[in-house]
Amino acid sequence: MTFDTASYVRDLYWLIPELWLTLVGFALLAASPYIRDGAGRRIAAWASAAGQAVALVLLFALYAGVSGVFGPATPEAPGAIYAMQFAHGRPLLLIDGFAIVLKAVVLVAGILATLMGIRLLETERIGRGEFHAVLVFAVVGAMFLISSTDFITIFVGLETMSLSVYLLVGWAKDSRKSNEAALKYFLLGAFAGGLLLYGMSLAYGATGTTNLFGLQQALAAGTPESGRWLLTLAILFMVVGCGFKIAAVPFHVWTPDAYEGAPTLVTSFMATAVKTAAFAMALRIFLLGFDAPAQAAQWTWLFGILAALSMTVGNVIAVLQDNVKRMLAYSSIAHVGYALMGLVAAGAALAGWIPEPQRSLAIELGQSSVVLYMVAYAFTAAGAFAVVILLRREGIEGDRIDDFSGMARRAPGTAAVMLVFLLSLAGIPATAGFIGKWWLFASVLQGGGYRWLAVLAALNTAVSLYYYLRVAVRMYMEIPADELPYAVTPSLTAAVALAAIGTLAIGLWPEPVLRLVSGTAQLLP
Repeated sequence: MTFDTASYVRDLYWLIPELWLTLVGFALLAASPYIRDGAGRRIAAWASAAGQAVALVLLFALYAGVSGVFGPATPEAPGAIYAMQFAHGRPLLLIDGFAIVLKAVVLVAGILATLMGIRLLETERIGRGEFHAVLVFAVVGAMFLISSTDFITIFVGLETMSLSVYLLVGWAKDSRKSNEAALKYFLLGAFAGGLLLYGMSLAYGATGTTNLFGLQQALAAGTPESGRWLLTLAILFMVVGCGFKIAAVPFHVWTPDAYEGAPTLVTSFMATAVKTAAFAMALRIFLLGFDAPAQAAQWTWLFGILAALSMTVGNVIAVLQDNVKRMLAYSSIAHVGYALMGLVAAGAALAGWIPEPQRSLAIELGQSSVVLYMVAYAFTAAGAFAVVILLRREGIEGDRIDDFSGMARRAPGTAAVMLVFLLSLAGIPATAGFIGKWWLFASVLQGGGYRWLAVLAALNTAVSLYYYLRVAVRMYMEIPADELPYAVTPSLTAAVALAAIGTLAIGLWPEPVLRLVSGTAQLLP
């Protein structure tokens, strides 16, 4: 085999956003020993946000003309860029419209988390310079994971992201809650990673390939009886592994403690960027690798059960919470259930449970609805956590529902913005959450025997209104709990404003985002 230098250099060219962020992370890491005061830490935070913003610009600048996500694909814009191809001709990374949009979501989530944490890290006295380097490395891992089309690159990207987030969750080393959250997240995350890796090894044993395109071809050619049993076990283990990573019930037990114990900006990053990357991994593995009808039938009903359990258990337990971060944790579990409806809808089509004329539309709609929901949820959840950070002051955690009492009297603008985030989480019209749920409902209503998920989701949406509006009642109907001023800073204000603009823009004028998301249907080239 000859080494084609030109092709490898070309591949590195398409990875410029990730390579740039890696350099930013190492630069922040190298500078961290010299950052000893508050001014230096703020400079490091702004440098991290600026580096991620540059990566976002590079992402769109590189791919706008070749991905097809901004217009119809052409011979010069084929719709996908295959990177890191070796002798077998199968790529380790795929850069398509799907990857571009979800990488942008991760970068936006990283920027928002960085901005909202500038003051929080000082208040918590945990603002060491290495923090922003580790956050950047988590973003890099998530971006590689989103593009990965081989079990090897999937696992490397997943562990790069996960190991970084394990550190971030336990960053407040003097906090017992943070230490406990990090330990629980690490142990269960490592266990889930082992299950996922074991499933990958079984799939390799059955098909002789670690590549998702190779797996697709092997399943299309047919497998012997012994290989079918291996594939069934592989699917089971990978569904469980993905269930842990996306925090689906019953694999959600780490989520409430990790969300509550982690610094709130880390909680925001986990709820948005980490969840987006984990869903991208699940979509790649099952819609691309296990797309054969027999295998699709197996994993579709498994994810259907996880969807029903997640939205029901998440919403019911959220009703009982008095801590806002735990409430939002269970809320995020419920939203996992909603998002899984899109994957189930696409799986039902691949399994042949939807008539042929509607099959292609159902696959595209199911996939696109998950992407759209990740976009909408990223802005909404990040904004809600940013408001929680605003309530954090000396001696006041600001994460209790009672801490929101009287907010409308003291800060009417902030209360109005928080109300928008709550309504979006509930899926009320004119918000991003409504548009996301509308598409998810449309995807499962295409057929395939999973219309009951839409009914269950509607009932759970009604339940969620109770605990979201309970916070609104505190803000507008009760007197302030204390007289201490809210901790408003330019960076935190910018984060809240950007999240609010995204939430309202998608809800009021969804056409540009819908057009962008419809261009992500290159997952199955």
